Amino acid sequence: MAYCTTTYIRSIANLSVADISDVDLQALIDNVATPKLNADLNTNIEDEKVVYISAEKENDVDGTNATFYTQHYPVADSNDDGTVAVADVVAYTLDEDGVRTVETINTLTANSGKVVLASAPATTDTLYFTYEFSPMGYSEADPHPLITLACAQLAAAWAFSKIEISSIGMITKYQVDRLVMNIASGSSGRAFSTYLNLYQNTLNEIFARLADKADTSHLI
Repeated sequence: MAYCTTTYIRSIANLSVADISDVDLQALIDNVATPKLNADLNTNIEDEKVVYISAEKENDVDGTNATFYTQHYPVADSNDDGTVAVADVVAYTLDEDGVRTVETINTLTANSGKVVLASAPATTDTLYFTYEFSPMGYSEADPHPLITLACAQLAAAWAFSKIEISSIGMITKYQVDRLVMNIASGSSGRAFSTYLNLYQNTLNEIFARLADKADTSHLI
């Protein structure tokens, strides 16, 4: 599973199977678009101590309770496989002597940050989570349309670069953050720039909505 599909990419970018195969396009989704999008969107939370959040999310470590909640959510894809599952959260306890034990997670409800452990930690244990979350509040477990769009735009950009490099043209360099790609000049090279700019515009829209959500000046 991934944030976007080859069919969706073809629908927005007019890429045919003759241009690039489904196998190659899926590889771009899995190996380029998804990791890059996660790096741009997600925030890492390391060793978060599980504490009381609310009456609904008491997070009691009492020897019988095995259901806990992360302080931040939706929980995001931390291993870049395009899904959000129990593997994306690390839960561990420290006992009175500071001995660390990794806990098994039975289920994860990503959009609410609900984590159900296989067994209840002892009363004397302290529970911690390490995970990533989407600060915009946009789900990656059932991808928000803007996340799907951004994934498709980024994959389309790299698809056009692959098409151009595999044909003829003058090779130039294009850098995005620390990622450097050789891009050939010509129509596909221009398409690469176009879809990369569209991707950046979508990111800007996502972060603009985050800023709007955080702006409470109108309440003063």
